[in-house]
Amino acid sequence: MLQKAEHDLARMKEELNAYTLFNFFVTCYHIADYVRAANSEAEADLDALYKDDEFQLVRFLCNRGKHLELKPSNEREHHELLMGARSGIARSGAFRSGEPVRWHIFVEGQRVYPVPLGETVLEKWRKFFDENGIDR
Repeated sequence: MLQKAEHDLARMKEELNAYTLFNFFVTCYHIADYVRAANSEAEADLDALYKDDEFQLVRFLCNRGKHLELKPSNEREHHELLMGARSGIARSGAFRSGEPVRWHIFVEGQRVYPVPLGETVLEKWRKFFDENGIDR
């Protein structure tokens, strides 16, 4: 599952869109399910890892992605999301001819950049695997 997350991150770097974003964060968050099934001795370390602020962002993006709406229901809602008035995922561009799509992610008013977050969290996973003697 770690290898799948690494693959999903590479795809997200190539093309950031709803599919690559969702695939990466769902995979990344659920690596723990596979660790638990294969290595119950790592449970305490796994619980500690998931309390990490960046893993909490991954959880939010994983769960929010399940309910991702590609088109805002109205311009006001879209504007509020882009301004960080509430948590969520929105896109801009492509509403006008020829503009590239840009993704904007806010969690509690703070902008989140998915690729750097993904790189950081995967590095934490690699360290976790190494420290717990889990083959990657």
